[in-house]
Amino acid sequence: MENSNDKNKVHKLHLIYVVIISFLICTCCILFVIFESPRVNEHAFNNFSFASTITSIVLAVVSIVYSIFSGFTTNRNLNSVEDIEKRIHEQLDKFQELEEHLKKRMDEVKNDIRNLKDGQIGTDTATNNNTPETGQE
Repeated sequence: MENSNDKNKVHKLHLIYVVIISFLICTCCILFVIFESPRVNEHAFNNFSFASTITSIVLAVVSIVYSIFSGFTTNRNLNSVEDIEKRIHEQLDKFQELEEHLKKRMDEVKNDIRNLKDGQIGTDTATNNNTPETGQE
C-alpha cells in the first residue's frame, strides 16, 4: 500500500514537471511569435537551436543514468528472489525428511498396535479356553 502511494506521488511529480516545462515552452514560443515574428534574425534562431541541443543532451544523459540505476535495482531484486527460492528449497528438503521420518514412526506405531491386538486376541482366546462354560449343566 505504501509502495503504491509512493508511485502515485512520483507520477504526479512527473506530471507537474511536464506541465511546467510545456507551459514555459508554449509561453516562449508565443512571446517569440508575438514580439519577434517580423524580425526573426539568425542569431536568435541559432541560440534557440543551441539551447534545444543542450537540453536534448542533458535529457539523454539523465535517461542513461536512470537506466543504469534501474538495472542495478533489477539485478539486486533478482538476487533477492534467487536467495528466497534457495531458502524455500532448503525448507522443502527439510519437510521431506520430516515426512519420511514421520512415515517410519507411523509404521512403527501401526506394527506396535498390530502386535498389541494380536497379543490381546491371544489372551482373549486363552482365557475363553480356560474358563468353564456355566450354561451347560
